Amino acid sequence: MVLSLRERLIELWNPEDPLDSLWRILASRSATAWLCASLAVLVTIVVFVPQRPAEALADPLANSRWLESLSVRFGNTANWLTSLRLVDVGQSTLLRVLLGLLALNLLLGLVDLLHPMHQASGALPALRAQEDGGVRPRLGRVSRARLLATSSQAEGPPELTASVAQALKAQGYRLAHSADADWLYADRYVAFGTMLLLGLLLAVAGVVLSERTAWWEDNVSLGPGQVRPLGHGTDLALQADVVEVQSDGQMDSASETSFRTRVTLLREGEAIATGQLPDRFPALYDGLAFYATSTEPALLIQAEDSSGTSVPLQTPETGTTQFTQVVLRFREQEAEESPQYIVVLDLTHGRQVGRQFEQRANERYVIVPSRNLSLRLVHEPTSTQTTRYRLEVYRGNDASPSEAHTLEAASSLEIDGDLYSFRPQRHAVIRFGQDYGLGVVLIGAVVALVGLGLGALRRRRRVWVWPEPAEEKAILNLATVGQAVPWFEALLTDIAARTQLKVLDAGTSD
Repeated sequence: MVLSLRERLIELWNPEDPLDSLWRILASRSATAWLCASLAVLVTIVVFVPQRPAEALADPLANSRWLESLSVRFGNTANWLTSLRLVDVGQSTLLRVLLGLLALNLLLGLVDLLHPMHQASGALPALRAQEDGGVRPRLGRVSRARLLATSSQAEGPPELTASVAQALKAQGYRLAHSADADWLYADRYVAFGTMLLLGLLLAVAGVVLSERTAWWEDNVSLGPGQVRPLGHGTDLALQADVVEVQSDGQMDSASETSFRTRVTLLREGEAIATGQLPDRFPALYDGLAFYATSTEPALLIQAEDSSGTSVPLQTPETGTTQFTQVVLRFREQEAEESPQYIVVLDLTHGRQVGRQFEQRANERYVIVPSRNLSLRLVHEPTSTQTTRYRLEVYRGNDASPSEAHTLEAASSLEIDGDLYSFRPQRHAVIRFGQDYGLGVVLIGAVVALVGLGLGALRRRRRVWVWPEPAEEKAILNLATVGQAVPWFEALLTDIAARTQLKVLDAGTSD
């Protein structure tokens, strides 16, 4: 019979010993199930709902921009996502409290498995209450038997209990006695449950270790010759190059070309390690992990006026910051998802411009504030390995382009007396970081899965033995809890054969 949460709490609570009751509640399987279910809900929210980054929480301006982008993506839904604090679940105290309670639950359960006296003594009063005909808390299915000493046996209950203990020990059971030898507890196949709890505990510890010590740099784009310091206390720098690889190993026009990322680690300007990153797995170096996310086409753009002075350029992503040159990153194919809308505010200092850009993954914009121009560049995939871009020039707030050009190689164009240069590149996109907790999580997951699998094949067996008060005959009671009828009957037969005790009666109750 399945107990409700309220009935389960009533069963576990003993008003005469609150500390013991609290231990039982925190170590119970019901608490484990509820905590895991609650954490699963929170993790699902973290996976499917965008989480506010830490820099947005620390910087009001960054927070305002992030909320604007959330409203663009989710519309009116963003309001209740924010009001319910679903965007902050990943950094919430609730998530950390639940992780701490789960760790405590697993630790107490592990202690109970390794030192069974607490669990053994806890169920015994309920089993004895059934023997006395009293009202007992529901333990599920209980298989029970009584063993009777034959007339040729003159031993008392302690000696008979000792003989049963020897029989159980011979079958590989672990034994636990009460201090006054009033009862005996035995269990078997405890190692599998221990592996499960230990693995889960390791996984939780790995998550905590990752949260406290791990760091990752995502979506790092490196062009030809670019060097990026790794930071985070390391003295290393990273350089990446995109290498063309032919599918059949031959560099000819009939072969299909793909791109791979080759990285070089530098220390004080000197190369200390180099190698090509695999497609699906990380490359490891001194505790650091490097992933080849992708390679992407890029376009380096510069502009000069007739005197050779650089014309400042902006992009919608960088806001009002101006550059002498900008690098635009594209994807190979046009994204099928909804376009990304970027609202540009303060296009020029002290002025708001309500221009709205509809930007897809294979297109980018360059803004020239001093010329009141906007350049739209679209990457167009071709059947060959050549790179082709479509350039559209917009003046003011006109919705239609005033000029259109096709760029297939490095080229220069004159627009309104200024010279714009376009140089195609290919960038390597890399993810790198350090996370020792991830290894602990993987080890814990493997240990837990092995324990779960072996535990499903060999479920834990528990047996309680206690004497029955009798004036003339020595009778021992044996009981177990759970779906145990087949093996319990076999156990009774073996004990009777080893101890020459007679099975007086046996039965099962719910």
